[in-house]
Amino acid sequence: MATVLFISEETLKQETIISENVDPKLLVPTIKEAQNIYLLPILGTSLYNQLVTQVSSNTVSAANITLLDTYITPTLVKYCVYESILPLSFKFQNKNIATKNSEFSNQASMEDIRYLLDYTKNRAEWYAERLSNFLLAHTSTYPLYLTQQNANIDTIYPNDNNYQNGMYLGPDINWDLVPPSVKYQGNFRRKT
Repeated sequence: MATVLFISEETLKQETIISENVDPKLLVPTIKEAQNIYLLPILGTSLYNQLVTQVSSNTVSAANITLLDTYITPTLVKYCVYESILPLSFKFQNKNIATKNSEFSNQASMEDIRYLLDYTKNRAEWYAERLSNFLLAHTSTYPLYLTQQNANIDTIYPNDNNYQNGMYLGPDINWDLVPPSVKYQGNFRRKT
């Protein structure tokens, strides 16, 4: 079965800051990956499969056109930008992984790239939350969102919270200097 993409690489370029000259070979795999990693867990297996079937057969219902155009496309576009930052920053070659370089531009530092990753992920999570809230508000229009048909072990149930954040572990600690008996036994306490 051919892979169905909910957005094209042209849409990705038109809706984002990604340059028109970026090779589609770099963007199409990113779209596939973003759909699988981020969109499938938002929609759940049943609704996702319904959309794939309708898009591939060109029989998309009016409700699903609204869902695709107004909610899925912006969410997927933001996650595609997030997922494309590193592949567009580095070039994978036969003998090494190199940073891309141009005669007329300066290379971004890893700190800049990390900042850009955080920034784009925050935007993507906002759109993902918006998508989930829309689906929760319209469960009668999208019954497959909460009801997974033919559920089995590989069924993915939809997320209703799309924000992710790290865990604060206190001040910077050189964990190499903390003895294992303290580090792994839950006995480490911060001095106050």
